[in-house]
Parts: sequence; structure tokens; C-alpha cells
Amino acid sequence: MFCIVNEYVISQLDHLSRDYTWDKFRLDSLPEGVHINIDQNWDLAKKNLQLRQQLHEHWKVSSLEKREKLAKWYVKNWGGICTNDKNTISGYAELEPQDLIKRKGITGISSWSKVLSIVEPRTYAIFDSRVAFSLNALLLQGGYKSKFFPVLPSLNTKIVEASDKFKLMKKTIGSNISQCHLKMFITII
Repeated sequence: MFCIVNEYVISQLDHLSRDYTWDKFRLDSLPEGVHINIDQNWDLAKKNLQLRQQLHEHWKVSSLEKREKLAKWYVKNWGGICTNDKNTISGYAELEPQDLIKRKGITGISSWSKVLSIVEPRTYAIFDSRVAFSLNALLLQGGYKSKFFPVLPSLNTKIVEASDKFKLMKKTIGSNISQCHLKMFITII
């Protein structure tokens, strides 16, 4: 599994600035006292990596109260997830990464993985429905047919449609996923 994903990532690194199109990059309503300096001439991938690194620098020197504000901003404003209550965000901000992972499991992973990606950006990555879907598509393309990443809830209609088809495909044909089924699954996105 690792080799399939690793080979793809290595083959695409030179195209990251062209292909990375997370167009929701905005720095509006940052928590008070948080100053981010992002060169507007950078591509979106570099802007987001810099944002994460600069939020990490703020995180390291912030009080729990400010960490809660950083977590809320990154999950809600940057990530677009508005369903977390104050206590949930507080838990993300106060727990150590390993404790958070043990306590939450997969529940809320789209939110808490965003927080961990600024707590320790070189250790943790964001894992949400788009990431899960993309990893599963890579595994299918690479001929992997046994275990897949969990299909997560999403507000993105393309991801929802593709995830529904993926679940059905796994159920109906099991490990006998044909190239025809794979093409149908991939072309949805």
C-alpha cells in the first residue's frame, strides 16, 4: 500500500504547483494577535504549507485559550467544518496528539487531523474525505484490492457520489474490481 502511494507522490511532485487547486485560501478573521506573512506570488501549495508552518510557530508559544482559537479558525474558517462545538475544539487544543488519536479514533478525524497538522506539521497530515477518496483511488489504480481507507462523510457532492459508488463496488464485486469499474469510479471526480 505504501509503495503505491509513495510512487505516485514522487511522480507528481514536480506538478504540485500546477495541480494543487485548493482555492479557498484566505486569511480572513485570523484570531487576534496572529499575524501570518504569506507571499501572494506563491502558488497555492506553497501558501498552504507556509500557512501551516506559521500557525505551528504560533501554536508553540500560545496559551491554551489562544490554541483553541487557532484550532477553531483552522478547522472552521480554513477547513470549512462548522459542526464542532466549543468543547470539541477545546479537546483538540488541550490533548497531546497521541492522547487525541487514542480518544477520538476515526470520529471527527476530518477536524482533529487539521489541528494535528498545525500542532506537528512534519508528523501529522490532514485526513478528510478528499484525502481518503484520493488514497483509495490510487490504491485501486495500483492494483491493490484488499484493505482500503475508510470512506468518510463529506459535504462535497462529487466525493459523496464517488464514495457511494466505491462502497457499492466493494460490496458487490469484492476483490474482483475490474478496470471498467475502476474507470467508472475515477471518472466521477
